[in-house]
Amino acid sequence: MLIRVREKIQHFTQVPMFRLRPQYKIPPGQVYGNLQPSASGRRKALIIAIQNYSVHGQLSCPHKDAKKMENLLRFTYDYREEDIVIMLDSPATPAHLQPNYTNIMRELRNLLADQQPGDTFVFHFAGHSDQIPNYDGTERDNRDECIITIDNQLIRDNDLNKYLVQPLLPGSRLYAFLDTCHSGTLLDLPHDRCSTACRLMRNSRPFGFSLANAGAAFGAFRQLIHPPDETPDLYYELAQAFHAHPLVSGARETAKFCSGFCTRSCSPSVQPFALSLSACGDSEYAWECSTGESTMTSIVVGFLESHPYPTLEEFLHEVKRQSRLSEQVRKSVGSQLNNDKYLASSTPQLSGLYPLEMRSRLQL
Repeated sequence: MLIRVREKIQHFTQVPMFRLRPQYKIPPGQVYGNLQPSASGRRKALIIAIQNYSVHGQLSCPHKDAKKMENLLRFTYDYREEDIVIMLDSPATPAHLQPNYTNIMRELRNLLADQQPGDTFVFHFAGHSDQIPNYDGTERDNRDECIITIDNQLIRDNDLNKYLVQPLLPGSRLYAFLDTCHSGTLLDLPHDRCSTACRLMRNSRPFGFSLANAGAAFGAFRQLIHPPDETPDLYYELAQAFHAHPLVSGARETAKFCSGFCTRSCSPSVQPFALSLSACGDSEYAWECSTGESTMTSIVVGFLESHPYPTLEEFLHEVKRQSRLSEQVRKSVGSQLNNDKYLASSTPQLSGLYPLEMRSRLQL
C-alpha cells in the first residue's frame, strides 16, 4: 500500500511514511472492545421524546426510540428505573412529565442538581429541532440550534449547555444522544470537528506546499482504502502525523472555533467530561422510517446491546457505517420519487467538551 501511495505522488519531493504505534493495535479477533471500564458514582438519565407536534409535522419513531434507550440503560448498563426520567407526549404520561417548555426546563435543572464527583448522566432527545439567527458571534454559522417542545417553544443550545454541561463537577460525565435535525452543535460543545477517526483533509491547502504534499499523500491513501474506516489503525496514524505538523498546530492555536486539528488527549479524571453524539450536522436533517429501524437511536442501541464498551473510534465507525447503509436506501427511494429532499446527506457527529481520545472507551 505504501509503495502504491508513493507512486501516485512521485513528483513531490517529500516521501510519505507509516508510523505505527503497537499499543494502539487491536488484538486479532477483538473487533470491538467489551472490557468493562472502571466506573464509580451514581448514574441518572433524562429521556425526552416528542412525536405528535401540532405545527412542525408528525414523527413516527421518537416514542419507540425512547423505549429502546430506556431498555439499553436498564438491562445493558444496569441503570435503576427510578434514576431514569422519561418525558413523552402521550396520554399515559403524567402531566408533570409532558414535554412542554416548563417541564423540560425543570428536568434539565434537576438532572445534575444533586450530583457528586464521579457521577454519570445520560441525556437523550428525539423530536424536532430548528435553527434561529445568532448575533453574538458564538456560532460558526451564525445560527443557534434549538429543540422544539410539544407546546412549540424553543430551547436554545445555550440553555442546554447552561444546564447540562456548565454545572458538571470534576470527574463527572455526560453522554448526550441527539436524534434530531440540526444537532451537530446542539449542546454547544466546543470540539465538534476534531472528535473523529481522522480529519486530515480539512483546510489543508492554505498551509502551503509542505502541507499540499501531505494532502496529496492522504488523497492517494484515501483512494486506496475507500472507505477509510475499514482500516482504522493506518488511517488514524496518518492523521496523527498530519495533526502534529507545525503549520497545522499553529493554525489550531489561532482558530476561534474547532479547526479539526485539535490535540487529542485523555481528559484527566479531575476534569468534567461531556460527549454528544448527533444524528447529523448543524445544516443537515435527521431521518426516520415508519419501522423505526433506521434512526440513529436504533443504530446506537443495537450496537451497544452487543458491544457495550467499545472505544469511541469503534463506536463512531459503526454508527457511521450503518447510517451510510440506511442513507443509500433512502437516496435510492428519493431517486425513484424524483424528490431532492430524500437525496440530502446526513452524517452522525461526535463532539466533546475537550478533544476526545478516540481510543478511550465508552463508559455509560
